[in-house]
Amino acid sequence: MKVPKPIDDWSFDAHHVITQMVLLPGSHYLVASVCDRGRDNWAIIVYAMDHRFGGGVALAKMPTHTKAYHLQAKYLTIRENQSLVVSYVRRIHVRKDPNE
Repeated sequence: MKVPKPIDDWSFDAHHVITQMVLLPGSHYLVASVCDRGRDNWAIIVYAMDHRFGGGVALAKMPTHTKAYHLQAKYLTIRENQSLVVSYVRRIHVRKDPNE
């Protein structure tokens, strides 16, 4: 099987471990599910890819407490305002009582 070669590549320091990412239409924003190096703190970060200070600038960060699965992001109009909507699934870990 032949592996496709990229025409170009681009990277930036996200300051986190990226576990999943979604690039929005137009390629201006990247939404990423991230964690710290110890995989203790999880969050979703929105990066501006065409920021005047250089690409890959974090604009917003929201803690998720666990890894975000099935990350999706899209533009929607909400109450006549164009908005960025992010959805994801997260697991809630329930510990069973060993005495049961």
